[in-house]
Amino acid sequence: MSQYNVRPLQLDFKPSLRLACGQRLIAALGIIVLWTLDWSLWCSLAGSAMIGLTTVRVCRQQHRACAAGNGLQLDARGALWRRAGGQVTRLQLLPSSYSGRYFVLLHYRDSDAVDPASVMAGSWPWQPCSTLLLCADSVSTEHYRRLRVYLHWRVRFAEPASRRFSKPV
Repeated sequence: MSQYNVRPLQLDFKPSLRLACGQRLIAALGIIVLWTLDWSLWCSLAGSAMIGLTTVRVCRQQHRACAAGNGLQLDARGALWRRAGGQVTRLQLLPSSYSGRYFVLLHYRDSDAVDPASVMAGSWPWQPCSTLLLCADSVSTEHYRRLRVYLHWRVRFAEPASRRFSKPV
C-alpha cells in the first residue's frame, strides 16, 4: 500500500476582521455593563479605561503578529511547521484539534521542545500544549478549505485517544 502525498500548503496570516469586531463588541458590552451598574463614577471610569486600553493593546498586538510574517506550512509528508518571528518550529498536531465552518482550533505541541528522556519516562501525554485560533477570514478561502479537509481526514484515520491511553482489558 502506498502512502498518499499531501500537496504543500502555505498559510500566511492576516488580521481577522470578524475576530476584531467580536472583541470590540465584547469590550463595548463590558463598558455598557459598567455604566449601568450602581457604582461610583470613579469605578466606572477606571473600569472603562482598563477595558479600552486592553482592547487597544490586543488589537495592536494582533496586527503586529500578522505583519511579522507568521504562518503555518504543511509539507508534502504531512508535517506541520509554524513560522513565528523568523523562526521555524515543527509542530505535533494533536487529535483534539477542531475544524469548523468559521474557525479552526489547532491544538498542538512543539516537537522541537520534546525531551526524549521524559518520553521514555512516560510523561509524554502531560507535556504542555498550545492552541491556535485560525478564523476563516484570516487566510484565503482555498487554503482554509484545504486545511479543513486535511484535519478532517487526519482525525478520521487517527487512533482514538481512549484506546491509546486506556489499559488493556
